[in-house]
Amino acid sequence: AQQVFGLIGEAVEQIGTRRETLQLKASTCVMRWLLPRLMQWQQERPDVPVELTTTVAYTVDFRREQFDAAVIYAPIAEQSAQARHLFDERLTPVCAPALLGGLHTPADLQQQVLLHPTRDERDWALWLKAANTRLSNLAQGHHFETLDLAMTVASQGSGVAIGDSALIGEDLKAGRLATPFELRVPTGMGYYLVYPPGTEPSAGLEQLMDWLVSQAQSPSQ
Repeated sequence: AQQVFGLIGEAVEQIGTRRETLQLKASTCVMRWLLPRLMQWQQERPDVPVELTTTVAYTVDFRREQFDAAVIYAPIAEQSAQARHLFDERLTPVCAPALLGGLHTPADLQQQVLLHPTRDERDWALWLKAANTRLSNLAQGHHFETLDLAMTVASQGSGVAIGDSALIGEDLKAGRLATPFELRVPTGMGYYLVYPPGTEPSAGLEQLMDWLVSQAQSPSQ
């Protein structure tokens, strides 16, 4: 009987200390920033495991989707109390380091293949307007479904992409990508960590969110 009660006690203790995996959703466009940090988090905090689901969608519907939190891309001025600000989107041209020698002014982009992270040219048009530059090759480049695809092609030296400077820090450090111009143009959009309204985040989720926010605010991010 003593052995039976001892086994029951051990089982109850194991259940009480079992770690629940946090379910996190994020758009593919933020993967270049988020994934290295989640890998670092798992090394430092194996007691708070995270399972990541990626999607091409920019938002989350917690009424239909069973996630503990999500990283969304949304207008800066429209966020609820459940949102934790990561960073604002600021666009700048991005290319392989090998192309830097031919990019001294924005007008030099006329000689390059422009890579668009969406099916339209709005990102490039916004940046070129801020740079007071007109190009005749704006609509002649390649269009991609996601920012990640455009950045991957840019890193191969096949053209110059336009993207959020905050998302490519790891690529810049590794020398895969470079930014030929200093101009960063805000779009009015940003990235946020959100959790279901009307709920209180668990201790593990609260710690993960605080850590990701601190990573986003770090000068080296």
